[in-house]
Amino acid sequence: MAAGEIVTSRWGCGRNKHIQPGDRLFMLKQGTEPRGIFASGTAVSHPFAAPHWDEEKAALGVHTNYVKLQYDTLLIPEELILPRDLLKGHPILGRQYWDTQVSGTAVKQAVLVELEKIWQTI
Repeated sequence: MAAGEIVTSRWGCGRNKHIQPGDRLFMLKQGTEPRGIFASGTAVSHPFAAPHWDEEKAALGVHTNYVKLQYDTLLIPEELILPRDLLKGHPILGRQYWDTQVSGTAVKQAVLVELEKIWQTI
């Protein structure tokens, strides 16, 4: 992206099959710190099943759902991230549950408007 190239990849969307091409997507890093939003983009496919991202599960024939997305912002979480603590402590963004353990959670519309404003400042 830094070189001006369009970056597209697939992202595991868990059980979510409602994502549509054109939907706005935010990638939330979970697990170890730093946790928070580190990327955004647009869905360029409907969800599709493919072998699981975990090689051991894939070897057992397990599939998971993915969606192809085109990034518009891609940060290096260890250098810059919209921290989860800010998301949870913000008066509007805090209305969203940010500790989800699954992919493909919809962001509430009122939260999305404020998230977009803050995301543009990163």
